[in-house]
Amino acid sequence: AFVMVDRIFKAMHLPNDDGTIPPTRGPHENRDRAAWEIARIYLGLAAIALAARAGAIALCTWSSDRTVFQVKKAFFSRLLQQGPAWHDMHNSAEMSSRLAQDPFLLRE
Repeated sequence: AFVMVDRIFKAMHLPNDDGTIPPTRGPHENRDRAAWEIARIYLGLAAIALAARAGAIALCTWSSDRTVFQVKKAFFSRLLQQGPAWHDMHNSAEMSSRLAQDPFLLRE
């Protein structure tokens, strides 16, 4: 972005169309055209940066959701593999609470 600073200053100090030097009033379509070209470039760069950031957030959210699903699936699979004695010793309400809430701690 700093590469464009030179172009910005040149666009601001372009002579008027009739040859007078700014800030003298005069027609200045060339200067306006150069300034608008630079403004469009910067707006385009801002739009690209915004889209890239939104995409990064979406991909991170998708990845964390998949991780939460995989942890829940593995936890539930291990619960089903335990014997009846283990289930007698552990509270089922606590296990269901942990199954529902603990994997979401990975998202943070």
